[in-house]
Amino acid sequence: MSNADKPRRGREHMTIERLAGRAEDLRVTAFPDGQRLWRVAWFGPIRFANRMLKTAQPSVLVHLAEVTDPAVRINPDAPIPPSAIAPRQIKRWVSVGTTVLLRIGDLWEGQRLFHRPAMEEECFEGIQVDEPAAVVVKAGSSLAEGGFLIPFAEHPWHSENTHSYCLRITLQDGRYLVIPAMELIRFYYGSSAKLLSSLFAPPLRKETLYERASVSQVTRVMTLDLAARIPRASAEDIARLAGDHRAWMAAQHVGASCLKASGKGEDIYPIARFPFTGRTDLKVHGQWLSRGREERATFVVHRIASCSHAFPFQRLTFKLKGQTARRRRAPGEQSTEEASAAKHRATRSAAPQRPRLEERDASAGLKPHTYGFRGDRVFPDLERKLIRGVKVVESGKPVQAGSVAAPVEDLAIGATGTSARRREALLAQIAQDQRGAVPEFLKQVIDALSQLNGFEIHLLTIGPEDGCTVPMTLLLDEDGVIEDALLIEEAGHSRPRRMAAFLVSRGEDRLTLIFPESDPVHPLAYTCERGDEDEVHLTMYWGAKDFLRDMQEQCGSDSTMLRGKGSATDELLLWIRARLISCVIFPSSLADRKDD
Repeated sequence: MSNADKPRRGREHMTIERLAGRAEDLRVTAFPDGQRLWRVAWFGPIRFANRMLKTAQPSVLVHLAEVTDPAVRINPDAPIPPSAIAPRQIKRWVSVGTTVLLRIGDLWEGQRLFHRPAMEEECFEGIQVDEPAAVVVKAGSSLAEGGFLIPFAEHPWHSENTHSYCLRITLQDGRYLVIPAMELIRFYYGSSAKLLSSLFAPPLRKETLYERASVSQVTRVMTLDLAARIPRASAEDIARLAGDHRAWMAAQHVGASCLKASGKGEDIYPIARFPFTGRTDLKVHGQWLSRGREERATFVVHRIASCSHAFPFQRLTFKLKGQTARRRRAPGEQSTEEASAAKHRATRSAAPQRPRLEERDASAGLKPHTYGFRGDRVFPDLERKLIRGVKVVESGKPVQAGSVAAPVEDLAIGATGTSARRREALLAQIAQDQRGAVPEFLKQVIDALSQLNGFEIHLLTIGPEDGCTVPMTLLLDEDGVIEDALLIEEAGHSRPRRMAAFLVSRGEDRLTLIFPESDPVHPLAYTCERGDEDEVHLTMYWGAKDFLRDMQEQCGSDSTMLRGKGSATDELLLWIRARLISCVIFPSSLADRKDD
């Protein structure tokens, strides 16, 4: 290996997405500080972006009720009676994007989430989500037989927002299911602050969310190119909008209803409907209320947990735009900057110890940081579908390690070019069981690929679990049982073995590298001819077949032929170079291969 190819101190690694931290750890500075306990009572009106207030983001007025009964701290999951709260609520404006972190009923203390109570949980099966069963009503609606849809004595939380909208669904037994509009919006579009905020900046335009979408009417295979700054977390939500006209119209109606109210000079309360028609199963948390003399006749939803309705695709491949990648220079190539200036030194900020979310604009001069929040939005339909993302991950020219700047403690939703030292926070959902950003078995791979100069590298397997792998194709033996070698025992249970795939290219030369989850690393290489979706999935299929064959024959990858005195990373890099130069891989074309 030449000196030019050896790892250099300060070299940038490929841009595999890493989280700056947990969104749950952020302090929401709009909320009261101190040791008092506050309950999120309800969501009030919307305020559009206002330059006079130095915010380019739409905001929502959050109503907070002070909890005065100390027993709530001892058992925060117990129902909170009206007698346990102060008679008056306080109001705080927060960016709409911040509501991905908020639920009705949440308890906050010192500007941080104290506890999310369990509440009553119900599963309503086969509910009709469109008219005439589902109608838009105001939270303070009265009933024909007398009284109110939501009795104030039992449920005072909405008392200062009686003009806010809800969707009232009449169940088959005549009882009511009432869903506040903001919770409906949060559940179906709250995968990221970016997507949620987009709905409140009318008119909603497709180019804001995605650049291109196509879906086969026969196979229901969908490809989606996400717009710049849209995170991976929102791929499925946007795929629904791109693949179903009814979903798109429902999303557009959120902002349109706000614009209509603003034009009339009314408080801006959004109207929301489901992004589909027909029936679905809903799992929800909230509170049963009486209707007249009938107990448990109306269920008010405080948060939706799960929706069973199918997405408009069977398989989804999405492409992340991200930041523009710079081509790695080939050995000996000199950049214009190097020819005219000293070596570039990268300046980075130290990690903030107490990051806080401010209600101000962020600076466009600071690189945005992603903060992940644990997802409680469950869509069982997606568990049965292959969802895979693609992103250019090569990071460009090497740089020398530079100085470390003071940490940026102040964060904000959105960036507009303010001169204040305030970093944009990208809030995005992560899976409940999401692991570290880079799995252990891939770290050596990342190190090796980071030293591959002069090539463009695409990660082909951006998945929901860790951001860079997907489950391997599960193959069956002659008895119809999943092959054991494609499963991994973990905590007493079997799970699919995972894999990562990279496309390495320079000009017309393209190679797909597959790395199954294994120790030691077990690389596989395949010629890439077309680079389309069918070829990628065929390559992943043969990757599983070839890995299974190697395991059954108890032989390692042909990378073991390179075992020498160098480090494991050096040996892997040498193996990759050999494949790129000679193209001596299994056969020359996957199209010629036959199944056993």
